[in-house]
Amino acid sequence: MWRKSNAWLAACLLAACLFSCTLGCSSQSSAPVEERTSATDPAATKSAATQATTTQATELTFEAQYEKVLAGEAIAIRLAHAKISAEQLQKLGAVSSKLLELQLDAGVVDDTSLESIAALTALEHLRLRDSPITDAGIAKLDPSQLPNLRIVNLPQANLTAAGLEHLATFPNLVQVRLSGAQLDDRAAEILARFPSLRSLHLIAPKFTDLALDQLAKAPKLSSLYIDDCHLNDAAWERLFAAKPSLHVHIDQHHHDRDPKADHEEP
Repeated sequence: MWRKSNAWLAACLLAACLFSCTLGCSSQSSAPVEERTSATDPAATKSAATQATTTQATELTFEAQYEKVLAGEAIAIRLAHAKISAEQLQKLGAVSSKLLELQLDAGVVDDTSLESIAALTALEHLRLRDSPITDAGIAKLDPSQLPNLRIVNLPQANLTAAGLEHLATFPNLVQVRLSGAQLDDRAAEILARFPSLRSLHLIAPKFTDLALDQLAKAPKLSSLYIDDCHLNDAAWERLFAAKPSLHVHIDQHHHDRDPKADHEEP
């Protein structure tokens, strides 16, 4: 009888220990949940803060991208952080028939070095940031040598109406992005003559209301972004009357009359 009672007592003690351990383990495992949650927020912040650095570290060098294009494994060279040298630009001649896209975001391409880009006969998309290109430089681009050029993004260029006169001779330009107070009403008149232009982004142009009257004549314009340029409501009303389906952003916000104002950007 004693043995049975002793065995029963031992079993109870064991169960109690197991129950206590279970509670303790559960308490220990659940307690750090809030700590882990709070710890993830700084980690996420740190991750976001270092994303640009990581992108820069993982960006392929010019030489690596160039070799891929040369081997037929790629059609684009994109440098977001590294500057391009004149010697590297000259090397592009060897891939002139293979390179479809050139994006150089850290500069510096000037009027002289633009000659190397003018030889890229297959080029469709050209983006040059931090590159002070003038009318004299843009004149070196020949539409007969660059028949497929569709996108031109030159946010730091200093192009005037004269330079735009030359760009207007490119028959397949569908997207253009430019900036500067030298872009006046005369420039708007010329932009309206671009035969295939569908998307136009202008930063800080020196427009009057007459510029919108000119852009209303652009035959295929479907998207217009204008930043840092005050224009009167009456001018916008005339533009929408002429182009009721035009997608318009002013200072990175939809215009109230934009037919796509209730939809998210693609």
